[in-house]
Amino acid sequence: MSWKKVCPSCGYQNTPMAGVCAGCDYELNNVAPVDISDQPVEKKEVQAAPTPAVQEKRKELRAYKLCPACGHHNPPLVSICENTACGYELYDVVPTMQKDEPAQAPAQAPAEKPAPAPVEKPAPAPVEKATPAAVPIRRCPGCGHCNPFTSVQCAVCHRDITMVIPQMKKDEEWIVKVKGGREELVIRDGHEFIVGSAACLSMDIRGRHSFVSGEHVLLACRQGKLYVSHRSRTNPTLLNGQLLSKGYETSYELQNGDEIALGQFPGQPVDERMAFLTISKK
Repeated sequence: MSWKKVCPSCGYQNTPMAGVCAGCDYELNNVAPVDISDQPVEKKEVQAAPTPAVQEKRKELRAYKLCPACGHHNPPLVSICENTACGYELYDVVPTMQKDEPAQAPAQAPAEKPAPAPVEKPAPAPVEKATPAAVPIRRCPGCGHCNPFTSVQCAVCHRDITMVIPQMKKDEEWIVKVKGGREELVIRDGHEFIVGSAACLSMDIRGRHSFVSGEHVLLACRQGKLYVSHRSRTNPTLLNGQLLSKGYETSYELQNGDEIALGQFPGQPVDERMAFLTISKK
């Protein structure tokens, strides 16, 4: 069954609780709802256009009930939303006075904004690395090891260094040269160099010193001390006249004024095809 209040003025089918016709604002308080399910009446889904008289009456009234469920504007005396798909109860909804809205100008397409110019970021300033501050040390008078200035015993030879006055550690340099040559190799702590006809000091070795291998010896400075290791597989190496053993892990400590002969065997007369290195400490 479908109950409606049929407006006797315009014939619009209102909800059974309507107080005013949604089509012409005719008062329906005395109109009884009727069952229209059996009547061959076409169901109006869309609200009929109001007549000029109705429009004038609505202008004078300017009040409506706004449905909180679907947003439909209902007459102020309606108790249920007239939207057939809604039917929300409007008993507690207070009528709202309609305001005159100014005519809206036709919408204009927004003007295209010019693309922003690319902003060049300044190059980051170079960061200067801080120079590490010098730290005093206690040099062992027995073995020469550089111990921290708070040490009371040498970490290498275990000698008592309580009475040793701490001093600032300086970078010690070793100077290696070829006798009769012009090149000079400066070695500091932590540096390693290979000397030979195809390595360091090659300008003074290559050519006339044919007994010298391409990679003949390795010179390394560790904790201020200079060490030499024999690397050649064919030509010998002498340190102050003593033959050095072959082996990459065997190293010999050098002293100021030592001489290294490259390509000479013990007791062999000096030949110009050999090369002699002088060691000095700066």
